[in-house]
This record gives sequence, C-alpha cells and structure tokens, in this order.
Amino acid sequence: MSHPLRLSEESLQTDFGKISSLLVDQGFLQRVDHVTEAECPGSRACLKTVAPLGGKLYINCDCEEGLGLIEIKKAHVNRFEVALKALLEWTAKELALSGGVQPVQDGESWFIGKKKGGEASAHFYFVRTDSPDNAVKFNDRVQKDNPVILWLGQPPHTGLFPKNIIALEDVLEARKKGLFLKRSLLSKVPASSRYPLDAKTILLDKNIGLKKVGEVPYLLFERDGNLFKLPKRIRPQAFDMIRFLHTMRDKRENAFKLEVFAERELVAQKRTASDRIRQINNLCDELDARPIFHKFPGDKWGLNPSLAI
Repeated sequence: MSHPLRLSEESLQTDFGKISSLLVDQGFLQRVDHVTEAECPGSRACLKTVAPLGGKLYINCDCEEGLGLIEIKKAHVNRFEVALKALLEWTAKELALSGGVQPVQDGESWFIGKKKGGEASAHFYFVRTDSPDNAVKFNDRVQKDNPVILWLGQPPHTGLFPKNIIALEDVLEARKKGLFLKRSLLSKVPASSRYPLDAKTILLDKNIGLKKVGEVPYLLFERDGNLFKLPKRIRPQAFDMIRFLHTMRDKRENAFKLEVFAERELVAQKRTASDRIRQINNLCDELDARPIFHKFPGDKWGLNPSLAI
C-alpha cells in the first residue's frame, strides 16, 4: 500500500460526518502535515502559498484582477491519512470473509475477501475512487462471480448504476460503543452470477444474448456452453429496439430509419434511438465484441449482418 490515501478534514466532515471522529478513535485515521498551498477560486485555479494573518489563514490571489486576499478554512488544509489496510482488514473480519486483504492494483484497488452463501460466493473489493465511471469500469473488469464493490463516492442521481457498488460511508454506522458495519445492507446485494441460455434468452450471436430478468433488461456476453458469464444491464429502449430488429432480421425489410423506431413507440424520439445505438455499440467495443447495430445505406439501422448464431 505504497500510495497513501489522504483526505482533507473538510471532505471528512462532508462525506463521513460524525463517523469521521470514530475513524480517528479506532485508529483508521491519523493526522498528518497540513498542505501549504491552496487553489485560487478564479478561472486559472493557480496555486498560492497559505499564510497566517490575524489568527486566520489566507492566500494572496494576484494571478487575476479583483481577487486579492482569500480566506482559507483550516479544515481545508488539515489532512488525515487513512490506515487503509487496517480499515479493510477490520471490514473483512466484521464480515467474516476468507482469503485475506490483497492488492489488485497497488494503491488503487484491493480484494477484501470472499463469503460463501448457498451455492455461490460473494467476492468483496474496495476501489479507491469517488468517480462513478471509474467504479463501474472496475466492476466491469472483475472476473469473479457476485462481486461487491466498496468505493468512496455516491451513486449518481440519474441513470443506471449497479446495485453491487456500495459507498463505504453507507456501510459504516456510528453507535454509542463505536463504529459498526451494516452487515444487513451488504447481505442484500443482488447476485450477479452467470446467466443460463434458456427459452427466455434471445440469441443475437453465438456469444451474445438478450434477456430480461424480471423487468431488468440485459445484454449477455462471454458465453461458456449454456451459460453467459458477463451480464450488462441496458436501457429498456435499447432492449426494445434490439428485440424488434431481431424479429425482423430474416425479413426483406430489416433495417429502418431512426424515426421509424419512434413511430413504433420503441423510443420517444429519434434522437433517443441514436443515443441508444451509440451506447450499445460503444459497450460492444469496450468488450471487444461485434457491434450489435449496423448502419445500412439510406441512413437505415438494423442488426449487424456479421452477428452469427
């Protein structure tokens, strides 16, 4: 763990609230030297030295006209270092995980351990990021079944976000006797195990399937016999568009202009159809899979002719 995780006192108070003091009490946070520079609030965001004046801290922003002296809160420059390995080992112990804490990518992500439940095991990870995109990318790279990802951010307010990616602050709970882990929250994480090829699966290609699990639509990748190892949740409109084109793939007219998808009420407007096509083909590109949508002459879209069952 050569890459220390340091947070400002300000961000600790904002992100962890009263839990931050318990993190200190249990030895998971240690105060370290404060930073000596801060960014100016102007458009250039230049760094200036923090200096005391009259019992307060200031920077002199002379890189842009009209800024001058700017007060800097002490909580902004104070720094705490997270004893990350100790925190992750405590988490593993609280959850009774096996396997031991191991770095996946040094300084960025760790395997915390696994927990057997029924016929499947859940594999717990921590990724050092507050970016939803980075958390999702890490989740997509995990090769184990049923991954549970702990991270430093919060889910976006809009769009789809995997339920197995859980904010670390959401699983930590402050009680009178100290810091506790919300085991009930982690135990409710839905499994993401392999998906069988069955009567409900629409086979688009020998290695790509389309399926709804309940009301949730998925594209399925990485086929292994009668199982798909990699499910990817997609938008309902994308599911409806692909399913429609699948029903038309063997007919003479099997490609359509964007407005046709809207006229058939598969999407609200043709721009949405364009967005869904781009998103699905980008997903396929990321997974090194054949693109599902193909553009034909006359600005028409249909299933990729290279998809072969």
